[in-house]
Amino acid sequence: MIAELRKSIGALSEDEAKSWLFQFLLHISMAEEAKCEDERLAEQVKKIHEGFLQSQAIRDRQELQSLQKVHFVFGDSASGSLKCMLREKHRDVAEKVISFSDQFSVGPIRNLQETVGLLERQEWLANHINLDDEYIDSFMDDYEKIGQAIEKLPEAIPIWIWTGNNAHEQTGLRYLLYQLKEKGNEITVVNTADLYQEVTQRTNQKYVPLHTGELSPERLKAICEYSSSLRPVSKSERAALEKDWEVLSASKDKVRVWKNHKIHSVGLDYFDEFIIGTVRKLSKKNTFIKSARVIGEVIGHLEQYIGDGFFEYRLRQLSLNGLLEIKGVPKAMRYYSVRLR
Repeated sequence: MIAELRKSIGALSEDEAKSWLFQFLLHISMAEEAKCEDERLAEQVKKIHEGFLQSQAIRDRQELQSLQKVHFVFGDSASGSLKCMLREKHRDVAEKVISFSDQFSVGPIRNLQETVGLLERQEWLANHINLDDEYIDSFMDDYEKIGQAIEKLPEAIPIWIWTGNNAHEQTGLRYLLYQLKEKGNEITVVNTADLYQEVTQRTNQKYVPLHTGELSPERLKAICEYSSSLRPVSKSERAALEKDWEVLSASKDKVRVWKNHKIHSVGLDYFDEFIIGTVRKLSKKNTFIKSARVIGEVIGHLEQYIGDGFFEYRLRQLSLNGLLEIKGVPKAMRYYSVRLR
């Protein structure tokens, strides 16, 4: 409830926020002057809250009426760039962006389509990855909000799902399609890695994005224009990807990598040897190396999109296993250094 209110308030314009704040402070001031009892004041505040919720419901209905397309993306960076691109094209009202902040390449996804699976994932992330308390506290609310948006989405509205050639976005794609399996919307999958290669053939650029979040609004615009003629996903293609999700969500593995155009589930220690080798390479005379530098080096030399939080967790785990020594307090990567034992 608190997370939902926070997001609703965040969506207000400056004038709207000032108007609601004025109403609230005005009622408080009038109550103090009239020496209102607590119960009466509570009733007045309740009416303001109800009015706010009603205004949000009206806003949501108006948004649906003007909606022409919905974009789903995986990651806050990709979401920000896509929203910026749509604003520049003056399409931010007609086209809505819905994003998953979660990192689908790490952590349990067993039965993630069910509440029990979400709770298991939330607990694992809280106990293993250094994340903000706000992220963990709003985890269930964020998934519930996306579920409600999917449920309310009219089937006449086309859906674009943005993905790339990495385990994070490809796993997210399969999870989302499974969530959409009862919806009859026309769905188009926009693979930014494949399409960017096609687009840049004309400009002689060789860069291939590891994930959609690497792309600027300008590059997303080029891909968007190039994607206008893409064929929607067929029923058989949707069914195959939904089946993929059923297989993935039955696995107890907690790491996923992208190899040979497929998602592979692997163990938590899959990258440990590479991490140890990186520490050995960076550490001259076995000196302590800042963990942030180690993690940056690992990420920079892997053709996988895993996220720095997971590698920071593995540094801590390797130290607990006696393979690395830590200097500092491992509450975040910037606070400690590591070296080989």
